[in-house]
Amino acid sequence: MKTCVIIPAYNAGKVVTSVIERIPAGLIDEIIVVDDASRDNTFEVLSAISVMTVLRHTENRGYGGAQITLHDAALQRGADVVVLMHSDGGHFPEELPQMLEPILSGQAQVVLGARIHGVIENSKPFLGSSLLGALFNGQIPPTRLMGHLFLTGIQNLVFGTHYDAWHSGYRAMTREAIHKVPYHDFGTGYLFDTEFLLAAHSAGLKIKEVPVSSFYDPRSGSTVEPFSYGLKVLRYVLTQRIKLFAKRNVK
Repeated sequence: MKTCVIIPAYNAGKVVTSVIERIPAGLIDEIIVVDDASRDNTFEVLSAISVMTVLRHTENRGYGGAQITLHDAALQRGADVVVLMHSDGGHFPEELPQMLEPILSGQAQVVLGARIHGVIENSKPFLGSSLLGALFNGQIPPTRLMGHLFLTGIQNLVFGTHYDAWHSGYRAMTREAIHKVPYHDFGTGYLFDTEFLLAAHSAGLKIKEVPVSSFYDPRSGSTVEPFSYGLKVLRYVLTQRIKLFAKRNVK
């Protein structure tokens, strides 16, 4: 069984090497990284690392566009299991074993790294509350955590689901699962992860969440603007809700 880690990279020259070096030895057969037309030295840094496959976009295709390239490459290179991980250090490579275990044991076809669950679970309680502990002393900035909780609650309510990881970019998938998700039809922006999860859920795939850690590195140069992202998520949810309502009326 061939296991690949795929990593989208954009302006990650300062941090991506440490992410690659922390991937547990002997656990992964191939690492595939795509430089999404970075404006810094990301491609040069990646090219100096000999233990992986480096792809490059000459024009920026966005977070989702980079994932499309990576999923295609992993399938073309014969991957049986694929793990998506970010290049900015926000995901812990050391947690790869627990991401892979549900797939290797046959419990799941898609595994989601649930940051909210992990952060709340690992935070020291404040006034007897783990949630308050996560807000005041957790790994995720409090405004982002509240935003994640709000958006996740709306999505679960609208879609009738119970997932913590609607906005997680830490994801393990079987080859079969990737083939059943029409990822070429998704947008090229940051909604890709939400679209992937909804499509996987709609396809009836076995999905399992595992608590994971989170880290925000100020050197990563993230281009995600939380308020704008939140509005896009809400617009997407409304659009999908209207589509579901229309389908039911047609029937």
